[in-house]
Amino acid sequence: MSEAVNITALEIKHRQSNEQNLSMIEETPTQFANFAEFYPFYLSQHENKVCRRLHFVGSTLGLVGLTASVITGKKRYIAAGIVAGYGCAWVGHFFFEKNKPATFTYPVYSFMGDWVMYAQSLGIAPRLARFVKSKELQAILSE
Repeated sequence: MSEAVNITALEIKHRQSNEQNLSMIEETPTQFANFAEFYPFYLSQHENKVCRRLHFVGSTLGLVGLTASVITGKKRYIAAGIVAGYGCAWVGHFFFEKNKPATFTYPVYSFMGDWVMYAQSLGIAPRLARFVKSKELQAILSE
């Protein structure tokens, strides 16, 4: 009998979680006018600490792959960096954040968001702001 109660409780929790995810999807705008509008949404999709750390590790592995490719001239390192980078990020989303990666819907803004969040994690975002021509990106990096 206790197993039946646990299964029922798990089913209810699962349904509630799905309903919350559906309501969040419905509240999400389908289009953003610019990156400044998108970035708060992006951050809302990365509230879990483990998810953010996996993004940081993935981005670092992507940079390692790019660096290795430049040094050796072998393109396979770029591919390995991309697979490792997105793999880490998607594990963070599917298993920890429990949401769909923004990359699937907003690939360009999501890619930009990854690097802004990376720079903010390193504490170098304000210093990078002076090298960026876009006023909206300067404002985000300066925060």
